[in-house]
Amino acid sequence: MMNVTEAAPKKLPKEILSLFYAPGRKLAQLYVELQNIPGALAKVSHEIAKHKINILSGIHTLGAHDEKGDWSFFADFTESDITPTELVESLKKIDVVQNVGFVEPTIEGLLIDNFHFPVTWGGSRAIVIRVDVFADMIGRLWGAFGTGAQLILFEMGSEAGQKIAERLKGLGGKEPAAKLARELIKAYSAVGWGCIDLSEFNMETCEGYVKVYNSFECEPFRGKSNKPRSFFLRGHISNAMSVILGKKLSATEIKCVAQGDPFCEFKIKAEERIEI
Repeated sequence: MMNVTEAAPKKLPKEILSLFYAPGRKLAQLYVELQNIPGALAKVSHEIAKHKINILSGIHTLGAHDEKGDWSFFADFTESDITPTELVESLKKIDVVQNVGFVEPTIEGLLIDNFHFPVTWGGSRAIVIRVDVFADMIGRLWGAFGTGAQLILFEMGSEAGQKIAERLKGLGGKEPAAKLARELIKAYSAVGWGCIDLSEFNMETCEGYVKVYNSFECEPFRGKSNKPRSFFLRGHISNAMSVILGKKLSATEIKCVAQGDPFCEFKIKAEERIEI
């Protein structure tokens, strides 16, 4: 069993099913609609493996009470004895399969997901932005507004933090605030924002220190600044924790990877109780 701690546990990279590039390989993306019953995926994957087709990456989506589920994946047919068209016909014969489709690259070796839209997270529409693109956006913001960019980013983070915390409280019902806070920090790594360490934060006094490892906001500027650069995340974390814990919290960044520190660190202070 994996031992997961709060102190920046080892995480596994999570590649989003969006594109795959492998020149010289025979690639295809498949979509399979199948019954939501135990063993359905096994039946399909067995047929795929039988023909020496390598599943490269994929995603399956379904609700616990849905009658059917969707499985889409990128596959390598280079060593296979059948074509994608032949595989589709073979899969249609499996009793749990309700629909099958596939697409092949229009540019040799390049697959781009052609089956999914919109992207969702927690049931709400989401978008994916590369960290380097976001860093360029921040750079343009600083170029246009100077130090005013700090306030803009902080307010953006604060508003977003409030929304995710309210959503979590809605899902968590009457769970203790400290338990909700520990669940909240998992969301940051789940969506690639960074890994949060609450080991030096006191849930009762709502004061202490919060560390952020691999911050998406500051990693692109590692060692390039003489001042802290966590404005979006500072606003996000402080307001999200304020909503969860029921106290107005302020956060001061005392370490930052942009300054060459190994992680970003915030000193959290409770100001007053707020009604949520």
